[in-house]
Amino acid sequence: MEQVYQGEDQKKYHFLFMLSAKQAVFKKENGQDSMILNNIDEKLLFMTARPGRTRAFMSANKFLTNWQANNTIYLEHQPRIALIDSDMNVTSGGIAEAQEITLKNPSLNEKNNWEFDVVLPSQSSLSDIHHNITLMIDWPASMPCVPTIKIQLPSLINDFGIRK
Repeated sequence: MEQVYQGEDQKKYHFLFMLSAKQAVFKKENGQDSMILNNIDEKLLFMTARPGRTRAFMSANKFLTNWQANNTIYLEHQPRIALIDSDMNVTSGGIAEAQEITLKNPSLNEKNNWEFDVVLPSQSSLSDIHHNITLMIDWPASMPCVPTIKIQLPSLINDFGIRK
């Protein structure tokens, strides 16, 4: 019989959202870094291994619209975000390290592309254009579930666990 670990950390909510786009353009205006996502894949993959296993797609525009409408909550509960793309440099060992970024204040611009304020770790920089990008978006595992997850997945999350 398979042994399944049932420790306290397995009761914590931990979701990972993967948002993809054909292109991300980074720019700096008036001292503020920003990122524009062009040609977002409409399907956003999300998954969790705890407190139950769930893998599904949701609308990327719904995810971003929810974020925009609840921006204050997202500022209070900022996700961890890693940027990966097809332009990443690979080490001699064949490893490419994702770039850690912080995204804030999403808005839909006049060209119908999503734009964010970006904060980079100190001493970091990003080139102007990145191709075939994926943003790996997650929040530290917690119990109870962070409000941002409840905003995104209200039909899936209740106060006692993941709904079946």
